[in-house]
Amino acid sequence: MNSGRWLEWLKDDVFPKIHGGALVIERAPNHLVRTENTRPANTEMRNVEVAAWRSTHDCVPQEWESTLWEKNKVEKELFEQAAKNRPAPRYLVQDLAKYFWISILILPVAHPELNPIEMVWGTVKMALKWANIDFTLTALKALAAEQFAKISAEECLKHELHAIKMEDNYWAVGEVSVAVEEAFGEEQLEVESRGEEGVIGWSGEASDVSSDMEK
Repeated sequence: MNSGRWLEWLKDDVFPKIHGGALVIERAPNHLVRTENTRPANTEMRNVEVAAWRSTHDCVPQEWESTLWEKNKVEKELFEQAAKNRPAPRYLVQDLAKYFWISILILPVAHPELNPIEMVWGTVKMALKWANIDFTLTALKALAAEQFAKISAEECLKHELHAIKMEDNYWAVGEVSVAVEEAFGEEQLEVESRGEEGVIGWSGEASDVSSDMEK
């Protein structure tokens, strides 16, 4: 599967069925192909191509404009400047989805528990592991179709609710983490504002610390 075939499948078979809905995708390379104008410069480009990329994205430093920078700048300088001006990503699937009023939700890295289809695949693959005794592609296709047919609407809902629960848990943990970090930051600022004596007083009296060190 490549990006072109995947997008064609979405356009012809998937998006018409979920018009106005949302599609959850994982970060497979063929899912996240950028649009032409948001592709960053990469190390496979030649100097002349990087120079053209910078001009196209209007990110040539003013101090360069009066010089022959396209020819005089070395590859390292070109890439360093390009890295400072990486465009915000926009993906081909997002441009396609907007024609169907569909939202694209991109999963974070290494979090399959947030994607219900991963749980469905886990059920199907475990069944195929024990049922595929012929080890032929024809048998595998037939068994896969049989196992997918057993996935009921109730089971799909169960997986969906599990993913929502996990997402809610992560949001809750994130809120607690932010609150703890803010509280710690305020406490640290208070301690620092009291100076060196305040730091000692916060953990114990200076005389006690001195006497303990002498002992």
